[in-house]
Amino acid sequence: MKILREEKGSGVFCRVQAFVFGILLNCSLFLAAGRGPTQLRKALTVDYFENCEQKVYPVRTNFSFARNGSLIIINGEEIIERDSKDIISILFRIEKCKDKSNPDTCEYYTTWKFDNFCGLKVMPFYSLVMEAHTPPMTCPLKKGRYAVKDAKIESGLVAQFLGRGESSRVLWKYHIVMRENNQPITCINLGFRIVDVRIRH
Repeated sequence: MKILREEKGSGVFCRVQAFVFGILLNCSLFLAAGRGPTQLRKALTVDYFENCEQKVYPVRTNFSFARNGSLIIINGEEIIERDSKDIISILFRIEKCKDKSNPDTCEYYTTWKFDNFCGLKVMPFYSLVMEAHTPPMTCPLKKGRYAVKDAKIESGLVAQFLGRGESSRVLWKYHIVMRENNQPITCINLGFRIVDVRIRH
């Protein structure tokens, strides 16, 4: 499995990511920052998740996100219009915006590319991603409609895959493209922030 990485700035924001829907499993980062009956923690808030440019791709997604305490709850569906017949690649282009309300503060951060999506099955939460769908998804991708209902995501699965924003105004922007035979089969724009929340024990 070949990995292309480009970075800007210090540190690595995005460790190995596992496919478009693996990003959904990256939607609950909680890091303890206090003691006592309540703890101040970092949590991820999804600002937007949308198909690119309102185009119709062979693979389409429609998801909603809700937070319940330390959980992110995901509902929606995946629509795959045809079977995949060739190797699928996936690319993540990431930007960091210092102020979510000011596009002028956004700058390129890093790019990750994986030449073989199916090769990502060695990732620890790959099977969880696929089995969260009804019916479970397979690789190569098969034509069908795949529902996700009340999928609950724990922080322990994803903590190592996310960077930490300096403030709740920092917006991380993912541009995600999957290609088959160098033709895009899905394209998603994802934006999220890391915010402070209080968790009562």
